[in-house]
Amino acid sequence: SARGPAYHRIDLSATYEIPKKLGRKWESSWTFGIYNVYARKNAFSVYFRQNEENPAITEAVRYSVFGTIIPSVTYNFKF
Repeated sequence: SARGPAYHRIDLSATYEIPKKLGRKWESSWTFGIYNVYARKNAFSVYFRQNEENPAITEAVRYSVFGTIIPSVTYNFKF
């Protein structure tokens, strides 16, 4: 019955496939990507605690993780 808040992000990637050469028994490619392109600070987790000044009040505390752009590079090969 407990769910985290809805969030959204945009991830982009592009793959460059290296042309296969005659006689070579393997294929390879590079993938370049960007996670969270517009650097939105999405809620990763939310927990509740009592207010220090007034314990009768419960507060929601939100932690955001990966609130920035994260680049990635991957080398792939098949043999």
